[in-house]
Amino acid sequence: MALRRSERLEELEPEAAPAEAPASTSMWESIKNSASSAFQSMRQGTSTAAGAVSTRGSAAYDATRTRGGVAAERVREGVAPVAKAAQKGAQRAAGAAKRGAKKTAGAVTSGAGRAAETVQGALGRKEEEEEDLEPMPPPPPEPDQSDWSDDEEADESTPLWQRGPLGPHRGGKLLQPRLLALAILPFIVFVLVSCSFLFLSHHLRYYIWALAVCSVVLALAYVVSVSYDSRRSRSKPGMSLIVLCCVATISGAMVGTRGYDMYMHAFNEYSDRQVYHSVPTAKTSDAFKDAGVLTFIDEAQVQLTMAVGYRASHLFCVAPVMTPEMSSNVTFWVIGQDCCDKRANMRCDDVQSENAHTGVVMFPDLDPFKWDLHRYRAAAEMAAAQHSLHIPENVMFMRWVEDPNVYISSLLDKAVFYWGMWCIGYFMVSLMVAFVVHRIIGMRLAKDGGYEQKTGAQV
Repeated sequence: MALRRSERLEELEPEAAPAEAPASTSMWESIKNSASSAFQSMRQGTSTAAGAVSTRGSAAYDATRTRGGVAAERVREGVAPVAKAAQKGAQRAAGAAKRGAKKTAGAVTSGAGRAAETVQGALGRKEEEEEDLEPMPPPPPEPDQSDWSDDEEADESTPLWQRGPLGPHRGGKLLQPRLLALAILPFIVFVLVSCSFLFLSHHLRYYIWALAVCSVVLALAYVVSVSYDSRRSRSKPGMSLIVLCCVATISGAMVGTRGYDMYMHAFNEYSDRQVYHSVPTAKTSDAFKDAGVLTFIDEAQVQLTMAVGYRASHLFCVAPVMTPEMSSNVTFWVIGQDCCDKRANMRCDDVQSENAHTGVVMFPDLDPFKWDLHRYRAAAEMAAAQHSLHIPENVMFMRWVEDPNVYISSLLDKAVFYWGMWCIGYFMVSLMVAFVVHRIIGMRLAKDGGYEQKTGAQV
């Protein structure tokens, strides 16, 4: 700036003073000198200020640089531990993530394996169930009922539940396989069970009972277990048949047991017990505890004039067996039911035959004699009181017959007749029940839209 001002003064210098004025020249010189001095002073001040500014700027720069280096060093020293800690943390996190990934991969692999096994087992069971079911046949065309007559049979493609007298069509087949099974098989079970209980219970009673109870329990357990699964109960054949066979087993056991108590028990007891001949009437009953048949001496007769009837829903008749010279102690008594008057006139069995001298012993455990024993005892006490006779504590009641084998054989004949009548009656009932069950099955299949044709299942 001082240089430019001096240059401008030099340019203006010739024009400032005229040549002919000496006073103006000296003034001009003084002004010039003053300006030069001022310019020099200004220049020196400017140089001094510039040097001071430069010196102070260099010092500030050096100080700033020094402080920046110190700060950078401190920052570097503080960042290094943080970086190391961060590196270690990252390494630990990477290791944990790696171990977690391995565990997760193992769990996923194990779960996938179990799921695959479960799916494979389900597919296997499904294939087995599909194999058990018959292939689904195509639905047959609906037959035209208008073209049928009473003498024509239904077409073979018509479902079983639509054929026969139980279906909606007339002139169908009467003897259908399902109907025959529902009627015949329970009847056969009843026949076998009742026959076993009636004719074999004397020596095999407990074995027969155990077999019958086990059969019924197993069958009912099967029915109950299958009934909880509606699909299995629809697809398993013979559920109704199993129930009917259980009913037949229970009914056969009841009928056979009752027949055995009424007839076969006495028949087997007489076959096993002893037969005594020429028995005197003066003997006590203790000498013949194992007797089934007693044949008395020829002098022994039934005293018909001493017969007494005891009325209690029926007339229970008794008469003593005595000889003419016998004392008043009477041990053997002939009995009968509804075959005498209240006093005398006894006509039970063969008491009026002169050739009859045999008594078939009535045991206290025979049915129905065991229920009437106290009534016969009361009748004997009445006769003893009326004719001044004495009755010991252990008396023996018997049926008076001419031939004991005929009486014993009649028990077997009665047992066979009893069993035959029950078999005939049960067959009729079984047939009616089979018709009803068959009808119900047909109605249910019709309601379900021919479930039997879709799955091949029978109920």
